Amino acid sequence: MLKILPKLTLLILQVFLLLINFQTATFGETAGYKRVQSVEVQLNINGQIYQGLQERIEFSIVRVGEKILLSQPISLLEHNKESLKVAIYNVFSKVLIGFQMESIDLVLGEHTRIMIDLTPQAPLISKINLQMELEGVAPEIKEFSNKIIDDAEQELNQIFVGLPVASTAWADGIFNVVISYIIEREFPGFDVIFAIDPGETMGMNLRLIPKAEVVKEVLVKNSSNTVPISLFRKKLNIYQNRFNFLKGVPVEFLVHYQPEFERFINDSLSG
Repeated sequence: MLKILPKLTLLILQVFLLLINFQTATFGETAGYKRVQSVEVQLNINGQIYQGLQERIEFSIVRVGEKILLSQPISLLEHNKESLKVAIYNVFSKVLIGFQMESIDLVLGEHTRIMIDLTPQAPLISKINLQMELEGVAPEIKEFSNKIIDDAEQELNQIFVGLPVASTAWADGIFNVVISYIIEREFPGFDVIFAIDPGETMGMNLRLIPKAEVVKEVLVKNSSNTVPISLFRKKLNIYQNRFNFLKGVPVEFLVHYQPEFERFINDSLSG
């Protein structure tokens, strides 16, 4: 769930008090009237943003809308619709930092719909720079990982570019979940520690630390169907050390990228 600012509780309380005043004044008129049974949100955002973030915003609006509207007499809400719209506007214009709330409307009924139009406010995130440090592994593993890091950076750019820089103040949970998911998916067997440097060009600094089962020893077996092994065994023994770069690498990572590692080693040895 979105990290809601402390002032949100006070704002919701103000809306409650507003409704209580309405009910007190019109209690006799609303007894037995139809009431709101469910609340849904129609959120329109000018420009593309990460679907996961939009879903979290919608979820939070629904939760607040339910607190305000559920079980309220529809006739009471209709009678005070404009005041209610202003109250809801005040709640979310103070919470959704980085977005301008362009309009809000209510379609009241047993199944009430809240319709909100938002526009991301500049400055917007224009680029993600991913800096990654792999600890406890050989330089060859870092070389092997360059393309994986580039692909992860490209994916993060597709997700976060276009979001308001200010939104990182309350949406850091989304950033953490997405970054952790992508890095753990691409680097299984590593623990990830990261820090975000907000800005139009956003820096993401990650440390990857091997965990669980890692390679402790590398054994090389050789065979040939055409040449006696004795002719090149001495040469192969020299190259035994070439495979020591695999030491310290999580086994899960090697298994995940086994075909790529085989090509990487073949290319290295072919020279």
